[in-house]
Amino acid sequence: MVKKAVNWSLRANRDKLEIFEYWINRNRSITYAQKLERLFNEAINLAAIFPDAGTPTNFHNVRYRQVRNFKVFYQLNRESLTVLTIWDDRRDAKSLPYLH
Repeated sequence: MVKKAVNWSLRANRDKLEIFEYWINRNRSITYAQKLERLFNEAINLAAIFPDAGTPTNFHNVRYRQVRNFKVFYQLNRESLTVLTIWDDRRDAKSLPYLH
């Protein structure tokens, strides 16, 4: 199977930075933020190889992978996969655009 190219949207990059900043400030260490970075990248790299393995949403070609308490949403295109956002499951799901 051919691995799709991976693109991160501005929103997804912003989400990652906010998540990392929160955990760095909370723990006074970068260790957990680095672990999350690795887990997010592993999930997306697997999705790039097996894009249909993610959980489908109500939106055409949008799926997500669960990473601990986070959902990493991505959209499939012919040649690429675009990471749309990273959602913390502990937030109110009513404001999440990709599930409704």
